Amino acid sequence: MSSNISQSSTFIALTLTLVASLSALPATAQDDAKLVQVDGKYVAIDPQPIDKALFSENLWGMSIATFRTALPKHQFSWLSSAKTGLRAPDGTLTLLGYALGETNVRERDGEISSVNINLFNKGDHDPLNKQGFDSLVNEWKGRLSTHFPTRALDDENTALVDTNSWTWTSDATKFTLEASYNKGSNTAEFVRISLSPRNARPSRGETANRSSLRQNTTQLDNGDIIINGIPMVDQGAKGYCVNATIERVMRYYGRDIDQNELAQLFKSDRNGTSPNEMYDALKGTVGELNTRTLVLYEYPRNITEKTTSYRDYELGMRDYLRDVKRYNRAAKKADVKDDFPDSMRGGVYLPTYGFRSQADWEVFCESMADDTKFSLFQSKIGEYIDQGIPVCWALQLGLFKEGDGNQAAGGHMRLIVGYNSKTKEIIYSDSWGAGHEKKRVSMLEAFCASDLVVVLPPTR
Repeated sequence: MSSNISQSSTFIALTLTLVASLSALPATAQDDAKLVQVDGKYVAIDPQPIDKALFSENLWGMSIATFRTALPKHQFSWLSSAKTGLRAPDGTLTLLGYALGETNVRERDGEISSVNINLFNKGDHDPLNKQGFDSLVNEWKGRLSTHFPTRALDDENTALVDTNSWTWTSDATKFTLEASYNKGSNTAEFVRISLSPRNARPSRGETANRSSLRQNTTQLDNGDIIINGIPMVDQGAKGYCVNATIERVMRYYGRDIDQNELAQLFKSDRNGTSPNEMYDALKGTVGELNTRTLVLYEYPRNITEKTTSYRDYELGMRDYLRDVKRYNRAAKKADVKDDFPDSMRGGVYLPTYGFRSQADWEVFCESMADDTKFSLFQSKIGEYIDQGIPVCWALQLGLFKEGDGNQAAGGHMRLIVGYNSKTKEIIYSDSWGAGHEKKRVSMLEAFCASDLVVVLPPTR
């Protein structure tokens, strides 16, 4: 799925939408909820009950590997090769006889630490009006109240966004039903069930101390410098690449926050997220998340600032047009297309993605190799990876070759988790589950495809 980008005098980058490509999944997997990925293969199954596993008194003492042996074989797949998280896609499990949405189980310190069950979210499901939303919430309140002898209690809101929460307890577990309806936008956001140990205090965790993160970075014999221990999140088929990427960073820092909360916070829809909304929302949560939001690189400049200032617009356009002129000169020497518009006269410009996709990619990269922006890009990535801080990387897909399959196109966000100065590469990860933990591309190509590079370092 590609962003809708057309030739216009509007400063396109200001409203760029980051969209996760559906081409990463087989078409059949997008169309059939009863197909689930298991170890890289798609298996046809029927929804299976998970009641026995979730109502077990031993749930919180077991490892995630032991937990998986008690489950139907094909419903859950590992989130990554680390095998500390399991995911069952929408429509593959039931609880109390009713179908569930995406379900995630995670492990910490060798034991199950959380279970999160989606009953509805605006990214995966058709929209619900207020009546339908209230009906779904009341149905599940009734089902849980019928099952548990304890009375439902209103629970403390620990989410990033306003929710209504009710909790029931078994001998071992708290079952918390959480529902969020955004009155401002009149949007049903999500309904979910979160499981936690019965005696646990309501908490979403605490943000790690910045100084403690450095120990997570390792240098390998081949020259790779890489951050270990970053949890995987699978965004599924929805355009939640930004939300899933930020969730991964927050979970790495110790915060139990999910992409559906972030989708509400960032005003995302199933097609993607505006960088402006993400940037503004993160700046507004410094006190809650104990993280700062630092822009390391943006192309053109000012795409993360909402402005009607002609001066800011002009600065961004000049930044872009300098690169077009630089490319045209190199292209002329290489005897390839060299007549891209490089002046602000006339009022019509080729958008940055349109230019980069139509230019000779090798010549464009070579023309940018000695740009001071590229030097800064390299140094900043190295600086933060060395500190154990992953880098959020928004780029345009389809500009450089990836794998052997069809090339996806459009805006996307990834996580840079390492680099190699010897091979001049970055190591990155996509929020698409197992098999996407560690990939690599040349540092120069990564720079030339970039739209926005952001880090979220802890404040302390």
